[in-house]
Amino acid sequence: MFKSILLVGLALAAALVVEAKPDIVFATEKNMKGDTYRCEELDYQVCYNSDSYPYHLVKSLKFTNYDFPDHKDFSVTIYSGGSCNGHYDRWSFTQKDDGKDTMNSWRSLNHPSSFKIANFLTSDVTDGNIGKGMEPTRNPNCWQE
Repeated sequence: MFKSILLVGLALAAALVVEAKPDIVFATEKNMKGDTYRCEELDYQVCYNSDSYPYHLVKSLKFTNYDFPDHKDFSVTIYSGGSCNGHYDRWSFTQKDDGKDTMNSWRSLNHPSSFKIANFLTSDVTDGNIGKGMEPTRNPNCWQE
């Protein structure tokens, strides 16, 4: 009986230790001003296209990590193409405070059409070019705040 209770307890504890999914908020003006669009419960290493928000208007973003301080290393990449292709800017960072980081303006892109979040460090890139490959995409769950 005790072993059964212990095994059930361990299984329940293991089920509860799940990495929380991050959010991104896009803003229509630099420095997170203007209208904002929140995209919630995003998966890592997944290409998201921008059909859920007016991508042609966004000019800044805020990334929120709900696993801070347990996980601190991330990369956020925005792409000119709709399948995480074309030109891109990437920010790679180790979070130092509350689990939020803001990209107050794009380095080289005017209208990001897709984005991807990685839960590891890579390199910062300004105006990279990944070519015309077609990566499978998902629509993020986004709405205007």
